[in-house]
Amino acid sequence: MSIQCPICLQHVVQTDIEVHVEKCLEPQKKESYTLRQKSSSIVPSDVNPFFKKKTPIKRKSTEKRDFESNDKKKKKKTPLINSSTHAKPSIRDILDQNNNNVSNTEFESFFSSNEEKENKSPVKLEAIGSNFNEKFDENNFFPISPDSFKPTKYKKEIGKLKSLLLGDIPLAEQMRPNNFDNFYGQNSFGAKNLLKELFVSNKIPSLILWGPPGCGKTSFAHIISRRCKESDSKYRFVTLSATMAGINDVKDEIKVAKNEKKLTSRKTVLFIDEIHRFNKMQQDTFLPYVEDGTIVLIGATTENPSFYINNALISRCHVVVFNSLETEVILKILQNAIELLNETDQEVAKCRFEEGALNLVAQYANGDARCALNKLDMILQAKKESIHVSQANSQISCELIREELQRCCVNYDKAGDEHYNLISALHKSIRGSDVDASIYWLARMLEGGEKPLYIARRLIRIASEDIGLADSNALPQAVSAYQACHFIGMPECDIILAQVVVYLANAPKSIAVYEAYKNAKDFIKNCSGSQPEVPLHLRNAPTKLMENLGYGKDYKYTPLFKEDPMQEYLPKSMLGKKFFNATE
Repeated sequence: MSIQCPICLQHVVQTDIEVHVEKCLEPQKKESYTLRQKSSSIVPSDVNPFFKKKTPIKRKSTEKRDFESNDKKKKKKTPLINSSTHAKPSIRDILDQNNNNVSNTEFESFFSSNEEKENKSPVKLEAIGSNFNEKFDENNFFPISPDSFKPTKYKKEIGKLKSLLLGDIPLAEQMRPNNFDNFYGQNSFGAKNLLKELFVSNKIPSLILWGPPGCGKTSFAHIISRRCKESDSKYRFVTLSATMAGINDVKDEIKVAKNEKKLTSRKTVLFIDEIHRFNKMQQDTFLPYVEDGTIVLIGATTENPSFYINNALISRCHVVVFNSLETEVILKILQNAIELLNETDQEVAKCRFEEGALNLVAQYANGDARCALNKLDMILQAKKESIHVSQANSQISCELIREELQRCCVNYDKAGDEHYNLISALHKSIRGSDVDASIYWLARMLEGGEKPLYIARRLIRIASEDIGLADSNALPQAVSAYQACHFIGMPECDIILAQVVVYLANAPKSIAVYEAYKNAKDFIKNCSGSQPEVPLHLRNAPTKLMENLGYGKDYKYTPLFKEDPMQEYLPKSMLGKKFFNATE
């Protein structure tokens, strides 16, 4: 079996690929080596055997530095394929240290001997995803020598370092968990959960993560990415967003994944955020590579996979449903965020929340942890500014939070699942004669921006389907409400809709008409062969020819009879069939 060399693109026998890659890399090594030799003033024979021995020029201290620079250049050479899977420490890894249990040795890496200080240049600290791009001299970062170091004295310096590392990273991004122990919510991911056991055992299946915004889908994928970077992992992790990436980007990543699998036997975990943005044809691109194991697909979506994801792709992935977070869970996340901010921002540490204020922020988030963290950050920034300008009180009260947040964001999508969920809840509440629930669901829809005429049309249906003959005034009431909503519109028509909803909820219920029509419809659908013909006496006879053919013959005009004329109205094959039951 032959595979393609990623350097020269030639096909080579699989057993000889390592030798072939070394040969392809050899010219690059020689060229790089020659360039380093030209830039160096000394060419020792023990380093480069291709040159004859020459008497080195005597220099004082620069000679040693030249040798060191060449050696450093060798170490900095980047290999063609980085097969190392060791996890790189993230910002959270640097920050997640227990300050109370810090020993002197943990901070000795910040200090250097005098000889090392002479040869070291200022260290450049960069915060990932931020605009922070300044240089700091590590020799002057701490004002006290390590000999006199005491952990309790350095909490402020630690906070400064954390603040510099975090830079302008949003609070929601800073609070992303790195493992399942810090993953809050979604009780289905317990200690004995099958998915968690698979991840721990280094087995990652293809998944579709479905849930509302801010419920933990991206954080869940972040934990998987951390697992892929561990030394014993057999996977590499790649992230793409369907809002920015196109199908060509996906094909490029799949091509890299195929080469990665051939050379290192590692699979590629491809995380596609907002996967529902890809159309059905674009989603078909994943099918063969998910099937043959080239990639492990993890897609995150806020839309119902049944409507937005290919059935073929769903059958190859496990759908994991994420629910909105409970207020208690969001409150715990906010408390952890405040602990982090207290370490990184001295002005935030001065702020104090009134009892119940933080819980109010969690309630306003409406099950969205990202929304809650953003609101918390906004409140703290506003309070910090007022403290800085006017030396105002550092207390954050419930009244202040209500003023800042003003109005709770209603979770409603007029074109998505929530649209159909709420109208279904309204219909079933009226059917169950629960007035309070009916009013609540109506208010949820109107406050979420639903069109009143859509609700009015549904109320007309309810009046006939669920009330029917039990209250003959229900249908006129619903039709009148539709006409009134059409005349005046929102916001004035909200009370009109509420009036009809209350009337329909309190009205007696009867589904006799609904069931009768349903029975007749089912009978027609299940009829084997053609439908029976209309009896001749029931047919219309507008012409002389049709009369001669027997149309309308022997028809008995019922109003002329004082008693029942005993006339049949069903086809002969259906005589005695009952569809309507008045007791229902």
